[in-house]
Parts: sequence; structure tokens; C-alpha cells
Amino acid sequence: MGKFLILILFLFSASLVFVSCEEATCTDSTAVNINISFYKQTSNTASAFDSLSVRGLNRTKDSLLYNRAKSIKKIALPLHILVDSTGFEIDFFRSNSALTLQKDTVWFFHKNRPFYISPECGCSVFATIDTIKMTHHRISQIRITKPEITNLNEEHVIILY
Repeated sequence: MGKFLILILFLFSASLVFVSCEEATCTDSTAVNINISFYKQTSNTASAFDSLSVRGLNRTKDSLLYNRAKSIKKIALPLHILVDSTGFEIDFFRSNSALTLQKDTVWFFHKNRPFYISPECGCSVFATIDTIKMTHHRISQIRITKPEITNLNEEHVIILY
């Protein structure tokens, strides 16, 4: 009976160790993207392109972020976390054509800052948009609606075309 009691106490103690070592999970998003909406300049309303492709500039690996994506009204693009400028090339297409309709380049100049989220989630890099430079082939204007870029899913920039 004594060995049986010791076995029961051992199993109970072991189960407490497993329960107390449960891993905490991260519920916050650590992804930080600049969220861009497309608007027609004539009506100032959200509007979708037939098709567009977006690639990052000055990246060391494959940077195709959107490949002939159809009916896009919004895009989310990652900002560079090691330098304070990030460039993108946007190709605009008609859905029934393989040829680029027009191509624009957009550069975001931003200030990065590390942000501690929690022990489970770790850190992320938030940013503040300072200025934007772009070509004007298809894009007529870019407006900053919210310069602070965090892990919240908010609209930061409007591209008028």
C-alpha cells in the first residue's frame, strides 16, 4: 500500500509540473505593414484596379509582393526595418492585357522605432511616415491619412489615380 501511495503522489506531482509549464501564446500581431487604399481622383471614392503587381526596390531577395492581383482596392506593404526609406514599383495592368498599362515608383521615408509588445510576442518595429516621393505616370497624388504605423490594421495612405 505504501508503494502505491508513493506512486500516486509521484504521478500527481508530475502532472502539476506539466500543467504549470504551459507555454504562453502571443495574441498580438507583430506584423507591421503600411496599408494603402486606392481612390479615383475624380470621385474621391475607393476604387479597384483591373490588375496590379507590386515589388519592393533595393531588396536582396525576391520582392514580388503582388503578382497581377485582380480588383485590388487595398494593399499592405512591409517597410524596411533597418533603414529609413522603402521603395516600391507598382505596375498597373488592364485585366485582358499582358502589357503594363503604366508603372510608378513610390518611396516612403520613415522613422523606425523598436516597440516591445510582450514577453510572449517579443518586439516589433513601428514607424512614422515623414515624406513620400513618387513618379506621376498613373498616380496623381498620395495622401498620408495616418502617419503612425503600428501593428493595428489601419489605413495609412491613400493613392489617388
